[in-house]
Amino acid sequence: MIIKGIDVAKWNGIIDWKKVKKSGVEFVILKAIDKSLEKEAAFERNYAGAKDEGLPVDVYNYSYATTIQKAVGDANRLVEAIEGKEIDRVWLDIEDVCYRTLGNGNIKEIVLAYKRVIEKNGYLFGVYTGLSFYNEHFRGYNFFYDFPFWIARYPKTSVMELGDMPDASKKPSIVNDLWGWQYTSNGRIPGISGAVDISLLYGIEKLDKKNETIATGTGIVEYSLKKDGEKFISNNFKVKEFRCKDGSDIIKIDVDFVKEYLQTIRDYFGVPVTINSAYRTEAYNKKVGGASNSYHMKGQAFDIVVKGKQPEAVAMFAKQIGVKGVIRYNTFTHIDSRENRYHAINNNGKVTVL
Repeated sequence: MIIKGIDVAKWNGIIDWKKVKKSGVEFVILKAIDKSLEKEAAFERNYAGAKDEGLPVDVYNYSYATTIQKAVGDANRLVEAIEGKEIDRVWLDIEDVCYRTLGNGNIKEIVLAYKRVIEKNGYLFGVYTGLSFYNEHFRGYNFFYDFPFWIARYPKTSVMELGDMPDASKKPSIVNDLWGWQYTSNGRIPGISGAVDISLLYGIEKLDKKNETIATGTGIVEYSLKKDGEKFISNNFKVKEFRCKDGSDIIKIDVDFVKEYLQTIRDYFGVPVTINSAYRTEAYNKKVGGASNSYHMKGQAFDIVVKGKQPEAVAMFAKQIGVKGVIRYNTFTHIDSRENRYHAINNNGKVTVL
């Protein structure tokens, strides 16, 4: 299924959303904050108009963030601006000349830092950019990016109506998930004066499918292996990966910790993370010789192996991002969501507290 939509901002003027909807537009992406991080002047008006016509709304932020600190600040400001709104996905528009002198590794860290804030607040995330920018800055690091891309490429500069189709042979070719193609910046839509961007969205079926398989809840949540096992806690982790090894149906998981820390570890290293042990029933914990007050029984502990990475490197990164409970074993790394910091090394039973 392919549908068409538009993205608009204050420079598109006063929009007649009834005419826009009647013309056949099926989704809208709105600019949410401006360069000064204030709410975009037309955002509230455009959001209300689009929603009144039943149009699904995403938002975007044109980014000038050249440091992780600014990326996090910008993302938090955007979250504040859209609070209370029904928004599906937040798009980070990254194409400005300020990125031309940054290394691709630095761009990766900025994007992933922004992404963590957006997803922590319950929104889906994606990146908008031009095809040439993607090829230069994203393609070589594609294995770090498990989110979709919305790519701009304009094969035709003349005026295009909503019913006109772009040359299919010019569809952007990328190695990541192509969610949408912005194929013109010179579109004409009834209800909007002047030129407007028009996009084809390829990912609507994938979005619907993923929304059906998201495990809901915050804090420590009790799931059913049978009912919830195939649902996603975060982009890369399913409920079933946290099950007790004794086959119990009940699974307790600290959902916030998985989203904020475990997923961050997965994003940073860009390789699969195997969970050797997560939730344990009291009986199973006793059977394997776990501590009587083990965080595993509360769904707050995770013994992980990051493919191709030494436990020392994993433990070091976990501490850097603020994980309170970190114990490095010889073959795996234990992380947990305890409140007080405890960092240690367990060498065949000999524990050294750091």
